[in-house]
Amino acid sequence: MSEIKQRNISVDVIKGTAIVLMVAVHGGSPGSGFINLFHMAVFFIASGYFWNVKNAQNLTAVKKYIIRKIKGIWLPFFLCNAVFTVLNNFFISIGFYTSDKRLLSLTTLESNYLHHSKTIAQTAKAVLKNVVFLDRTQLATPTWFLGVLFVVVLMRLVLEFLLKSFKYKTAVYCVVLAGCLGASTLVSIRGIKLPANLQAVFAAYIAYVIGILLRRYDAAAFFTKHRAIKLILSLGVLTGMSFVGKISFSSGYITDVVFFIIVSTLGWSMLWLLAELLPKPTARFFAYLGRSTMPILLLHPLCFKLVSWLYIVFSDKDPLLLAAFPRIENAGLLWIAYTVVGTALPLLINFVYKSLKDRVKLVGNAG
Repeated sequence: MSEIKQRNISVDVIKGTAIVLMVAVHGGSPGSGFINLFHMAVFFIASGYFWNVKNAQNLTAVKKYIIRKIKGIWLPFFLCNAVFTVLNNFFISIGFYTSDKRLLSLTTLESNYLHHSKTIAQTAKAVLKNVVFLDRTQLATPTWFLGVLFVVVLMRLVLEFLLKSFKYKTAVYCVVLAGCLGASTLVSIRGIKLPANLQAVFAAYIAYVIGILLRRYDAAAFFTKHRAIKLILSLGVLTGMSFVGKISFSSGYITDVVFFIIVSTLGWSMLWLLAELLPKPTARFFAYLGRSTMPILLLHPLCFKLVSWLYIVFSDKDPLLLAAFPRIENAGLLWIAYTVVGTALPLLINFVYKSLKDRVKLVGNAG
């Protein structure tokens, strides 16, 4: 196995670990403050890690790259939000959403709000907003990541293309990065909110550049020796830093840029070291998860409803709690069920979908 292939597997393991951590956080896992320090940043770092300047070498390459990103990022965002928007009234009818104000007294999470039936015109307007990332349904809340990632990769593509022959392009990159550092600080201090979660773009671009630099300067070589010791040290430092500051990536909040850069890089390093130390069967499992992050990202909030429904049925809780988002609070170890179901069920749905798609393709080819 080549070194590059091995490194790709390590990145897959990192993404697989991070997606499980994301589901766990949404499911109410303890230690969310610690996980939030790095679990979203590593996805942007991973994207930057695989950036290739050949994507911007000419207009043909640029066009191909944009088409890939439209298919791989924009289309999943649009389809998920559009489908859930169309299903709004159905979700209300089965209790996934509610207009009952009592819900707001049963939960303390700010992610909860009331829903009302939409007319055909209102639904069409919301779907049109999905086209440019300006609207997200509640059950598709995690797709903010896709909108921000799409902006970040296009930013880098445009910069690389426009500056490919410019003598002082490194200086321009530094100016842009400095601008993002300043803007990220301003967003955090002022609590600025922008349409389509654009306030998160600045921190996301910083993380993306970290990924580019890690690959360019072969940071993986640092992990070849004393891995266990370095893993323990990175875990210890991150744990300590969770008491110093916090990260709320979707809102664009970071304690400060130096703190953000440190915890993001440490989080990536910790997960890389873990990927290198995991037994091969476990590493292959997490690598599989890392290659299947999209269905988990898109569907885990919907799959959480199954856990909530079963909990309500067997514990005789208020049925209105089915509309609690993303989970029922103060339910003990229920976060484990949310994490398992929120990870496994989207994979099962994706497997069934792909199997049916392949079968239809086979029938079509046979015809």
